[in-house]
Amino acid sequence: MSVPVRIYVKHGCAHSRRALTLLAWRGVSYDALYIDEHPRQREAMIAASDGATSTPQIFVEGRHLGGVDELFAFDAQGGLRDLAAAEQPSSL
Repeated sequence: MSVPVRIYVKHGCAHSRRALTLLAWRGVSYDALYIDEHPRQREAMIAASDGATSTPQIFVEGRHLGGVDELFAFDAQGGLRDLAAAEQPSSL
């Protein structure tokens, strides 16, 4: 199964930390890409997010969601709970 969330972050960024904390708390798997460690990832983030340069930039199942505010709004609508539930193995 692929990881449902890709998140571009920077060390020391409070918004990145909030987003990562929420994802972990909800039990959603994610791939965190640190743009301050890998400058090419920053270029990829800007291209994929249609020019956004702030962190975090969050992609859910390949779709650009936005930043931390959009992640919290997605969670408030039950989106993260749904992702976490989809990751759980089905019981027979």
